[in-house]
Amino acid sequence: MQRGVVEDPTVRSNDRVRKISLDEGEQMKERALASVLALGFVCEMAYAQPRPPPPGPPPNAGRGIVYQAETVRSLPPGAATIRFNSTPYYFTGGKFYSKMGSEYVRTTPPVGLRVNQLPPGAVMVPGSRQRQYTFDGVTYKKFGTRWEVIGGG
Repeated sequence: MQRGVVEDPTVRSNDRVRKISLDEGEQMKERALASVLALGFVCEMAYAQPRPPPPGPPPNAGRGIVYQAETVRSLPPGAATIRFNSTPYYFTGGKFYSKMGSEYVRTTPPVGLRVNQLPPGAVMVPGSRQRQYTFDGVTYKKFGTRWEVIGGG
């Protein structure tokens, strides 16, 4: 065998061994590697494209800020108006509402909002160091003479 030439016994033409130079072999490897890398890049770009959201409600519907299923046209008498960061919230029966258009939509109160009294039916959180109470997914702790929202939603 000559130096710089590889005999490939699997490739025959008219019963003669085809000879491939090492340079040709290296070039073929480089082209094959470039093709594989290019294909990988194209596949990666296909996944990187933004996709439109699926139809229907978002996966977090009913959690977070708005309880989409609960709206009322008017608040019951005695609902307290509480301003927090210049946003009015309405508190009645242990539930919080925000005004949207002509209706009131049930919302999760922001952390730090304070109310004068706990909602009826609030229960103490077991094992809490400071006395914490929870009602309807909202957790409160005593802050002076009032109750502060420390978590919810």
